[in-house]
Amino acid sequence: MKKLFTSLVIIFAVVAIHAQTIPVDQQLIRTSGFTVHAAHKSAIASNVSSENLAKCIEHQRIAVSLFKEGNKDMAIYHSIYARNLAFEVIKTNGMTVNPKLEFTTEERALDSGSPSNEQLDSTLPSGKSFTDQNYLDPQLMGIDL
Repeated sequence: MKKLFTSLVIIFAVVAIHAQTIPVDQQLIRTSGFTVHAAHKSAIASNVSSENLAKCIEHQRIAVSLFKEGNKDMAIYHSIYARNLAFEVIKTNGMTVNPKLEFTTEERALDSGSPSNEQLDSTLPSGKSFTDQNYLDPQLMGIDL
């Protein structure tokens, strides 16, 4: 009886651990969302314009939208670009990037075949003003997965 109970506990633990695993592509987009939030907070706190805040927010919004539509490759490329822009915003505002927000080895492996930054920028909505001042609203929406 004791062996059966121990076996069931082990099986339950393995299943529970496996069930909580988030796929790398989804984790990449989630972590990029956290990074964009951190960049937004740093821009509000320091009020230093880098002209990258607007772009990182819009690219993350595009990434989330594409991921939900099932276009995971392009979602990943936009999210990686958004996170890199967010890193620049954080550093421009005199803050340090939390090491937990850095790319993992698995996330970096997803970056192969990415379009250029210019190609990604060309997908931003035309006719919209991408100045940081337009994105300093304290309620940042639409960048999380």
